[in-house]
Amino acid sequence: MMNVQETNRKWIDNKAIRLLFWLLFGYFLLLFAIVLIRSIVSGITYDEAYTYMNFGRIDLFNYNTLRHLYSKAGCIANNHWLNSMLINLCHLITGVDYNEFLIRLPSLVFFVLYLIGVGYGYKRKQFSLTTLFFLVSNYYLLEFYGLARGYGMANTCVFLHSLHIKSGSTLIILR
Repeated sequence: MMNVQETNRKWIDNKAIRLLFWLLFGYFLLLFAIVLIRSIVSGITYDEAYTYMNFGRIDLFNYNTLRHLYSKAGCIANNHWLNSMLINLCHLITGVDYNEFLIRLPSLVFFVLYLIGVGYGYKRKQFSLTTLFFLVSNYYLLEFYGLARGYGMANTCVFLHSLHIKSGSTLIILR
């Protein structure tokens, strides 16, 4: 049977863990709000416009178009394939043309996945609190997630894969 001191210590530890969780959750929300506002307010860049005009409005159900898109002719620096496909999907679902926010929406979704992955890695004690702040507070990463260029998506995929390798499990999400 536990005595009063052990019970109090457990209660204090649980309270500190809950406080840390809510502080991190608030910090993640703040970062998401910053990236969201930046993606809404900032003007379109040349790279985003080029990607949208040349790769973001193609017919996904035409084999010849897709073959050209993913052949040597479509392999240019602005054509990040996953980014182009998701921009095209947003365009097809909404039917809205020339909307900067919809062009950047896939990057924002991947930013949420990145934040969930960072939180998951911290929960599994795969890195420290300091590392968590370095991972989520990097200015260049926040910039990548606020623009539709594909680098934020690539960063999320690489980070989640490295978590998968580090955990040594077969399926990281279902743990």
